[in-house]
Amino acid sequence: MTKAVEHTPDIATPGEDVPTSHAVEKPRSGVDKNGRPWALVTLDNPLDRGGTEIVDITVRKPRGGDLRGTKLTELYAADVVAMSIVIPRISEPMIHRQEFMDMDGEDIAQLSGEVINFLLTKSQRREASLTE
Repeated sequence: MTKAVEHTPDIATPGEDVPTSHAVEKPRSGVDKNGRPWALVTLDNPLDRGGTEIVDITVRKPRGGDLRGTKLTELYAADVVAMSIVIPRISEPMIHRQEFMDMDGEDIAQLSGEVINFLLTKSQRREASLTE
């Protein structure tokens, strides 16, 4: 039997017990206790890590050090090799580079899309009609 792991970051709101009869929508994005934005990605094809199924991955906004060894142009182009360098540094639970490279395309696209969204400027988001 595999156990599904759903991960949400340490956010400022205290957790509360919710009756199982009510479906509760998990927050899809927010800001962690250190002020760093994050987004929750639900994989279409969960990862199997030693009998544990990873369904949700939290992606934090990358900072300069997280981007080392890559070029912004490669990240904006969703280059899979460049993303495989950055994703392990900003994902929770950490998605190892080889796990990322073994993922199905739609899950790579979801994770890469969140990274690209974090790299957009406020004016680029406004032009694209994306929320901040």
